[in-house]
Amino acid sequence: MFELPNMTPATIANVNTRMEKHGKDNMVPAVDVRLTFDMPNTVLQVLAPGLLQLRYTDDESMQAAPDDDQDELDFETADVPMPYLRESDLTFPLGLKTELHGFCVSVDYGLGGKRNLVLNTSEVNKFSVEPKNGGTVTIGCRVQCADRMDERILGKLDVLQQKEVKVTITAPEVKQEQIPENPFPVDGDAAAGDPPLTGAEAAFAGTANQETTAEA
Repeated sequence: MFELPNMTPATIANVNTRMEKHGKDNMVPAVDVRLTFDMPNTVLQVLAPGLLQLRYTDDESMQAAPDDDQDELDFETADVPMPYLRESDLTFPLGLKTELHGFCVSVDYGLGGKRNLVLNTSEVNKFSVEPKNGGTVTIGCRVQCADRMDERILGKLDVLQQKEVKVTITAPEVKQEQIPENPFPVDGDAAAGDPPLTGAEAAFAGTANQETTAEA
């Protein structure tokens, strides 16, 4: 699963504020944020399995002709196992069908901590990848959120368009289902002074024993 658990440099390419219908008549503020960021091409193994081997090689003699307009790369060739871009008939940026549901996106625009812009229960979709020679890919994605959007968050995101920030993209926490404890002693010891079980207590204890046996 794709995540950015650590603060990662990104550019807010575009911001679209809108109203989203929740329920029959309730309209709430919502936002679409387009993010782009550069990462080592190994991220393709998570986002688009097979594309790394299709688009890159470790053989320098097989690399595509260099692009004179390509920006200087942030990653050293030694940092990635397959740094050389192959010739390809594919058109890039290439759109992906990856969709992430209920994710949390946090935007640090310089102040950090409690000042971060937090977009909870977001949909992250419309992914795109643009491979570059040297082992870097530019990733694009759209973040959609309608969870407690207020003037501070919407206004700040709008001002940050075309600016570099740092972001995290993390999956929702999975809550562990808790099994209720048996309030009645199952193995009571009459000799030790434990009172005998009532009919209701015995029935509950018997059910608990059956569940324990089934799980075993």
